[in-house]
Amino acid sequence: MKKIVSYAPEFFIFVLLVILIIRVEVVNNHVQEAVYNAEQAEVKAGRAAVFAEWADTKAGEASAYAAGCMANTSNL
Repeated sequence: MKKIVSYAPEFFIFVLLVILIIRVEVVNNHVQEAVYNAEQAEVKAGRAAVFAEWADTKAGEASAYAAGCMANTSNL
């Protein structure tokens, strides 16, 4: 009994360190997941910006085409 009690403080510290290491790993995994999600959101925002620019270009083309059609009909 005396021998077990003499190792109790070291064992307690060891258990606390193991728990701390596990918690740090869990937090690290959450941080990595959050960074990945942020990167994916940035990629999707970039795609949305490209699509918006494409849509703006197509709207400009349609406007120019409509103006051309109106110019042609007014010459009749």
